[in-house]
Amino acid sequence: MINYIIKVKGDGDSLAVIGEPALEQDQVMNLIGGLGSDYNAIVTAINIRDDKISIKVVHSMLLAFERRLEQQSSIEHISTISANYASSSNNRGGGRIYNGSRGQNYTPNISNYTYRGHG
Repeated sequence: MINYIIKVKGDGDSLAVIGEPALEQDQVMNLIGGLGSDYNAIVTAINIRDDKISIKVVHSMLLAFERRLEQQSSIEHISTISANYASSSNNRGGGRIYNGSRGQNYTPNISNYTYRGHG
């Protein structure tokens, strides 16, 4: 996001150098107009404001929103990994299962145990 903001700011600065400075609200609209659909919520929040919003405030909002998206993405990724691990652990098996019983004449015997495969 920071690279995108720098690019858009650079475009505005280039216009100013050639004597065609862009109005701040035009810069805001240019900035939010180039965002992908992941940013629809923040674009809508900026567009419905009644007051004029500065480019600095928009920069801050976009960076905060991007951090939130990254946090949610990493949480979802960790949850998926955990769910996949739990699912595969339940299907894996392993270890020994005792098939014998202890009666009066119980004698330990290796045939009382079977080994389950590891998935």
